[in-house]
Amino acid sequence: ERLFALGRSMRERVDEAARAALHLGGTTATRGRTGVLVYVSALEHEVRVVLDEGLVAGDRAPAVIDARHLLEEAVARLDREAFLLGLLALGKALGPLAPRAHGDVDELPNQVRRK
Repeated sequence: ERLFALGRSMRERVDEAARAALHLGGTTATRGRTGVLVYVSALEHEVRVVLDEGLVAGDRAPAVIDARHLLEEAVARLDREAFLLGLLALGKALGPLAPRAHGDVDELPNQVRRK
């Protein structure tokens, strides 16, 4: 399927699926709207980082952009170690946008969901 798909249609499908997963998976259900979805499409070898409304300012932050590039390169190469480093970089980049307050609890599960 990947061999015969057009590059643009594959990217559009991944974009659409990531946006849908953000809402359907409950990532938008935090009080501060600070959910983060890292969506990996194995078929297309693509990754999308989707930020909820409370973190949207991070979309243009240089450190977030750099972390996205790390993740994209890792997924394109199917490099698990590089992917984990990209996730760490993303967390460090987003941390200042949503600092942990005293008494904070994780409102969402930190788990891999497979479809």
